[in-house]
Amino acid sequence: MDLREAGWGLIALGLRHSALRSEVFRFLRSPPAGFEALEPAAASTYPIFAETARLLDEKQDALREQAMDFGRKIIVEHTRDLDPSSAYRFTDVSKVPDELALPGVLGTWYDAHNGPRGNDVMLLALAVGASARAEDLYYPAAMLREVPPDDLEPIGASLAGMYWTLNGPHEPARQAPRPGRNEPCPCGSGKKYKKCHGA
Repeated sequence: MDLREAGWGLIALGLRHSALRSEVFRFLRSPPAGFEALEPAAASTYPIFAETARLLDEKQDALREQAMDFGRKIIVEHTRDLDPSSAYRFTDVSKVPDELALPGVLGTWYDAHNGPRGNDVMLLALAVGASARAEDLYYPAAMLREVPPDDLEPIGASLAGMYWTLNGPHEPARQAPRPGRNEPCPCGSGKKYKKCHGA
């Protein structure tokens, strides 16, 4: 996960800062020697970023348009059940304005980290989000009051499942047993516990 986050972060830097782009993309296209010997999840990540750099170099404008279309579909999906009189109800993808489509794309963080299309969703989000202004990333407050929030319980359960899959079972933290009064203090001072941290 750290490797993937670092790679996506480098891509965002390259897209946001044109002076860094060629060096960042060159780095992503040149994985370190011996990466194939890493564990499979890490080894498979390097080719993903090499391909991402190639796609952005060759088709960035097309990816931006694809991302905005994806965002428009998200908005239709999230607003179609609103009251028909709502200014934020959309049933036609072509009627969704860009200022709503962009946060629609960027609101798919869960999809970008879950499922078989995660890398595709992340690529689309970066194609439009890396160069966006901060104020472009948010829905209008009036819209947020009308659109019901996502049901976070199944999302949380899925994220917890991914965590356990990646990190294995979690052992609860246990406090070390307290030393006896006349035993050496565990801080390494050389004093007895009762004269040091046990005082």
